[in-house]
Amino acid sequence: MRRRIFLALATLLFIFLVGSIMAAVHVLTATRELEKIMSLHQVDTMRQALENSIRTVQVDLYAVNTPISRSIDKIIENVEIMETRADQCQGCHHREELAHKFVRLSEEIDHYKELLSSFLTSSSNSERVTGLGREAERMGSALMGEVEELSLLTSGRFHRLTDRAINRINNVSAILLLTLAATMMAGLLIAGYLLRELMSPLNSLIEGTRRLREGELGYEMPMEGPPEFREVSRNFNEMSGALNVAYRNLEKTNRELSREIVERNKAQAERDNLGEQLLHARKMEAVGTLSGGIAHEFNNLLQVISGSAELLSYQTQEGDSRRKQIETIVSTSRRGADLTRRLLAFSRRVEGELRPLDLNAKMAQMVQVLAPTLPEGIEIVLDLCGEPAVVKADSGGLEQIVLNLAMNARDAMPGGGKLIFRSYLLPASQSPLKASREEGTDAVVLEVSDTGHGMDEKTLQSIFDPFFTTKEVGSGTGLGLSVTYG
Repeated sequence: MRRRIFLALATLLFIFLVGSIMAAVHVLTATRELEKIMSLHQVDTMRQALENSIRTVQVDLYAVNTPISRSIDKIIENVEIMETRADQCQGCHHREELAHKFVRLSEEIDHYKELLSSFLTSSSNSERVTGLGREAERMGSALMGEVEELSLLTSGRFHRLTDRAINRINNVSAILLLTLAATMMAGLLIAGYLLRELMSPLNSLIEGTRRLREGELGYEMPMEGPPEFREVSRNFNEMSGALNVAYRNLEKTNRELSREIVERNKAQAERDNLGEQLLHARKMEAVGTLSGGIAHEFNNLLQVISGSAELLSYQTQEGDSRRKQIETIVSTSRRGADLTRRLLAFSRRVEGELRPLDLNAKMAQMVQVLAPTLPEGIEIVLDLCGEPAVVKADSGGLEQIVLNLAMNARDAMPGGGKLIFRSYLLPASQSPLKASREEGTDAVVLEVSDTGHGMDEKTLQSIFDPFFTTKEVGSGTGLGLSVTYG
């Protein structure tokens, strides 16, 4: 492409230079011819002056010995002027033909001058004077004829040179116009050619940059046009491919970083959860150890009280006023014994045996057991997933958890409401259980909700603490939801 542009510009320059040189040659030639015309004009002026001088001398010659005759000095002065002008005319011509004529004219003028001198200075012989006068007149007439002949020669040459100069000037104008027209035509042709050769690659380049700006990384330009544009297209395609690869690598790195961040967040959440569970386990262990010791000692005391009260009950008659008080002691002792049994069970809590079971079937079975124990105003709603929900769990522990949650919901809805049990499958990628994610198996979620009045944030933070309750004194076991945690 560079070579084509160089050749195009060189062509324009060549046309311009050729036209300029031709115009300059014609201008120089016309200038020389104009100079010759000016010289001829000067010669013609001097010829006319010479002719006038000869005529003046002739008039002076005719007027000799007449009333209008001039003085001899004036005649001699006119003769000298004629001679001077003849010498000037001879010095201005260089053509051989004219030079010979002016040499002969100069000789004849010298002879004419001698005749005049003899005529003017002779006075002895009138016939001789008359003959000299006639000879001088004839010689003057001959000189006039030769001067007129020279005038015709110079006039013809003057016209020829003028015509040639005009033709040269017209040629210069034509050459300049042709040069301008040729330059403009060549410029238009070259511009059209360059536009045709450049616009398509430029449009491709513009389209490529627009595609890149719109995010179409990896777009490739067509390999067309001059070699320079094909090189640009090749470099553009390599750049676009490199950007696409870099962007893909960046996306991959971002995905890996996002996945790593999610995994780290999950791991941190698991660690936090494990920490909370460990803290709660230690709290429960400490409370269990304390409550177990107290319950054991308290149970021994209750056995003595309960046994003694039962003996008194057997020994008391039906109408005895003390019998009712004794029955109250026995009932209270039994409640205390039940509480100590729960405390002892809580203090000796161990992991149950995990076995596969269908959570949906287990929940349907437990609803049949729970329904009779709930007030008539509470409706049990089962929203179980259609697929089998097999989990590994301790059946007894599961029953205890559901029972505690149901009792808590019952107490939260004294005016009636809905107790909802809902189960659904959670994909392994979204499972909060590490084992489920590692094994790639779906997790089963059991949600227990009710339409009760709910609880505030402070209560929510303490619901899994042992013996925490919002109920009145004497209601519930006091262990609350702590048995469901973990």
